[in-house]
Amino acid sequence: MDAIVHAAATGSGCVILLMMASLLAVLLFAAVPSMKTFGMKFFAESTWRPNALEKVGISSADFFCRRWSSSSLWRRS
Repeated sequence: MDAIVHAAATGSGCVILLMMASLLAVLLFAAVPSMKTFGMKFFAESTWRPNALEKVGISSADFFCRRWSSSSLWRRS
């Protein structure tokens, strides 16, 4: 029984390590285009902004709140 539990624990540990290595490989493979474009300064600089900053607002939330507050569900008759 101890041998079975030992084998299961060892196998589970190996599977977890294999999954972590696979995740690292996928992330590194996906980062290659950014590394080719921006180089190693990608990790060192704090001002990296490849896209223009988008203005984030609450216009959609405001639209839905106004729509709900003006709906007939909330009005008292």
